[in-house]
Amino acid sequence: MGLTVRLTSAALPDTGATLSGPGLVVGAVCAVLFLVLGLANYAGYFRFVATAYILSPYVILACAWLGGGALLVLAGVWLLGLGPVVATVAGIVLAAVGALAWVVGLVGLVWLPRRLRPRWMCDLLDRRRAGEDVQGGVWR
Repeated sequence: MGLTVRLTSAALPDTGATLSGPGLVVGAVCAVLFLVLGLANYAGYFRFVATAYILSPYVILACAWLGGGALLVLAGVWLLGLGPVVATVAGIVLAAVGALAWVVGLVGLVWLPRRLRPRWMCDLLDRRRAGEDVQGGVWR
């Protein structure tokens, strides 16, 4: 059985990065929803979710990083489709920062460093380690 390679000068179809369609809208809406929920939790809303322990008390905080990263990647891919060199470089930088935010969000699903936790969570986790009962109304 032989391998045949065909060389041709025919142009390939343009498969450039373009953002359009309902998938983009759904992705952007989900990213904004994740970002808003995570930022609300950073501000102190939905504190009771930290006691649910789906994976860790940081899951909803990680949503802010995942949503923000998704928005940055979407903006970066959109800039890549514009064409000029400056837009391409800016798109690559935005997409790279968005990917880094995704990594922080994925790690944040199970653990966040103390510097990335809100003050209310640090205080309550310190109280829990000290042996106080921080269940119930304290988390709300």
